[in-house]
Amino acid sequence: MNSSQRSFTSISFSVGDFIIMRYRYTFLIISSLLFFSCGSDKDIYEFILVSPIQKGIIEHQCKDYIIVSKSNFYKIDLSKENFLKLLRNLNLLIELTMDKLNNYNTTRTANGEPYKETRVIICDNLNLEMKEESEENSMYHYVYKPSHPDAINAGALKGYVAYPDINPELESTLLVEYITLYKMLIDKLIKKYPDIGCNIEIYDYYMEKYINKEYLY
Repeated sequence: MNSSQRSFTSISFSVGDFIIMRYRYTFLIISSLLFFSCGSDKDIYEFILVSPIQKGIIEHQCKDYIIVSKSNFYKIDLSKENFLKLLRNLNLLIELTMDKLNNYNTTRTANGEPYKETRVIICDNLNLEMKEESEENSMYHYVYKPSHPDAINAGALKGYVAYPDINPELESTLLVEYITLYKMLIDKLIKKYPDIGCNIEIYDYYMEKYINKEYLY
């Protein structure tokens, strides 16, 4: 049982029925169906997306930059500066999702309380909104384990242990979606700007963690 909190901040991201995508898509399927191509103009990007999660990210983050959106086809006019901002946002989502997977069983943090989430909302036009949960609104699920050192010792929930209400299957699905899109975006940016200096190796780091199940249940 994990009783110590890692140093990252956690987020909560609700996508409803998208959890079933873990069973419908593997990384190889996603990779084979997600293709990017450059337009002829310097800051025009054309690409095809089949994943609803990845489409949702692009449609929100790049709302005012989309020139064409038809079925799975998108064309966006995104400056290098804004493209890098999109990558930074996606990188943040990846790191925080890994943190959630690493702490979904954390029953006691440094302050003696169960692990709490910080919700992140993917907003329009390259913005992310982060909202930390209050103690009253923090979501937990309770498991009866009276011998556990963090079991509640009084009241109606006596003998129960509070766990963060984190679904590891959902979070691992999101992680694959995020890192696949992240890699494709970096590849495309480097192709346009060979001297941009993006850290493409970070994608391999994320995938190694995923494949080795270091952040999964």
